Amino acid sequence: MTDAFGTARRAATLLELLVVLGVIAVLVGLLLPAVARVRAAAFKTACSNNLRQIGLAVHLDHDVELVLPGADRRYPWPGKNEKSGTYLTWGSMLLPYLDQDALWRGLPAAYAAASDHDYPTHAAVRTPVRVYACPTDARLSVPVTDDRGWTSIYGSYPAVLSNHGEARTAMSTVQRFRLTDANDGLSRSLMIGERPPAGRYLSGSWYSLTLIDAALAISGYHYGSGLSVKSDANVPGCRGPFRFGPGRLENRCDTQHYWSLHGGGGHFLFVDGGVHFLTYSASDILPALATIDGGEVVEVP
Repeated sequence: MTDAFGTARRAATLLELLVVLGVIAVLVGLLLPAVARVRAAAFKTACSNNLRQIGLAVHLDHDVELVLPGADRRYPWPGKNEKSGTYLTWGSMLLPYLDQDALWRGLPAAYAAASDHDYPTHAAVRTPVRVYACPTDARLSVPVTDDRGWTSIYGSYPAVLSNHGEARTAMSTVQRFRLTDANDGLSRSLMIGERPPAGRYLSGSWYSLTLIDAALAISGYHYGSGLSVKSDANVPGCRGPFRFGPGRLENRCDTQHYWSLHGGGGHFLFVDGGVHFLTYSASDILPALATIDGGEVVEVP
C-alpha cells in the first residue's frame, strides 16, 4: 500500500489491531472506576449542600415564626382559625424559603378541595423539589407510582427525633423551640439526617403526613416527617432495635433508622446550620446529639 507521495505503507495486522483493542479495553477498565468515584464524590457533596440549603431555610423560617418549624405542625390557613388548619410537614412549611413559592401558594386551595387523606389530588405530592432529594438515590428525581397506584415524589431527609418522638428535640412533633432553647449548643444538636425512603405507600414522601390507607399503619413502613435516632421497639414484620447503621433499599425495615447510600455513614444537619458526615461508629452518641438540652457533653466526631 502506498500513500499520496508514493511511499509504501504497511497495513496493520490482525494481531496488532487486537493488541490496540486490548490496550484500549485496559485503559477503559481503569478509567471507569475512577469516573464512578468522582461521580459518587460529586453526589455526596451535592447531598451535603442540600442539607445546608435546608438549614438556611429553617433559620429563615425561625426569623419569621420565632420558633423552629418542628417535624410537623398544624398550620392555620389565612382567614381560618387554628382548629380549621391542617397538619403540614416541615418540608411543606419551608417551601417559601426554598424558591418554591408557587407550590406553597397552591397548598390552601389543595387542602380546601381535598382532605388530608386525598394526597394524590395534590399537585405538590408529585412535584420534585431538588433540594429534598439526595442525588445519590436515582429513584428520587421523578415521581414514583407504587403497586397501589399512588404517585408521589420522595425525599431523603427526615427530621431528627429522639426515642419515640419525645419532646426535647429541635424538630419536635410535640413542642416548638427557639434557637435559644438549645442549651446543649447549636453545633451539638441534630436537626435533620439522611435516610433513603421506601419509595412506596408514601413512606418517605416529604409532603405527605397522613396515611391514605389506614391498613398500612400496621404494615411496618415508616411514615411521618421525622425519625427516631434510636428505637428498641419491634414493628410488624421488622425486629428492633433500630440504630444508625448500614441499610438496603430493598429492605423495608431499613426505613426505621438513619443510613445513606454513600457508604460508611450519612450526613446530618445541626441546629447551627452546619452539616457533618457522621460514620456509623457514631451510632451510640446520636441520642445525646438529638436532644437540645439534655446536658450531655458530646463532641461531634
